[in-house]
Amino acid sequence: MYCSDSGDGLAGWGTGSGSPAFGSPLAPSLTPWEPAALDPAGGAPAAPATTFVGDWPEGEDGWTVELKTLPKEGTIPDAVSAAKTDVTGQGAPDVGALDSDLYPSLDPGAYVIYSGIFDSRKQAARAARKLKKDFPDARAVEVSGSSAGGTRSGASGSGTADDDAPAKEQSKSELKKKESLSPEEYQQEQKKKQPTKLKSQGAPPKKDKKKPGGGSGATEIG
Repeated sequence: MYCSDSGDGLAGWGTGSGSPAFGSPLAPSLTPWEPAALDPAGGAPAAPATTFVGDWPEGEDGWTVELKTLPKEGTIPDAVSAAKTDVTGQGAPDVGALDSDLYPSLDPGAYVIYSGIFDSRKQAARAARKLKKDFPDARAVEVSGSSAGGTRSGASGSGTADDDAPAKEQSKSELKKKESLSPEEYQQEQKKKQPTKLKSQGAPPKKDKKKPGGGSGATEIG
C-alpha cells in the first residue's frame, strides 16, 4: 500500500480527483516501508563466536613460569585475554597463555597464564622466585609436546631409555651366543674372560724375623 500527498496538506490514498497521477513530474517518490530485521532474542546481534589461540610457539619445548590457570570448562577466550591483561598490569613480563591439553607435560583441562620462555628449569625457577611477591602461586613448569618431557638443557632426570640401549643389545647378543654353544664350549669361553693373574690389594706385610717368644724377656716358669 502506498501513501501520497494530495497537495493540500492532507494525505490521500489512490489517484482520485485533485491528485497527480503516478508517474507524473508532480508525483512524489514513494518507497515501500519494510520493518528492520530484529534479533530473535530481542537484543543486539550477537558477536561471532571466537576460539582460543595460544601464544606458545608451535613445536617448541621449553620452560616457563606458570602464574595462574583457568579451567577450560566455562571459560571464554575473552576471559583469558582479561587474565593476561591483569597479570601484565601487576608487573609480569612476557605474558602469554596456552592450552594445557596440547602439552602432556602439563595438567590437562586448563588455560595456563605464563610469563617468559626459558631453555632450562634453573632459569625458569629463578624467574619464578622474582615473581613470588606478586604471584604467590608462581612456579616453574615444563612445556613439552612429548609425554616423556623435553630434552632441553637443564631438564631434570637421571637419563632416558636410550641410555640403556647398548647394554640391552649386548645382553641379547650374549644370549644368542650362549644358545649356539655347547655347555663345554660355553665354559671355555667363560674361562677366557677370567683374568690370568689376580692383583693384590697392596704390598704384603713384612716378614717377622724375631725368634719365638718375641724377645720380650719373659721368664719361663716351670
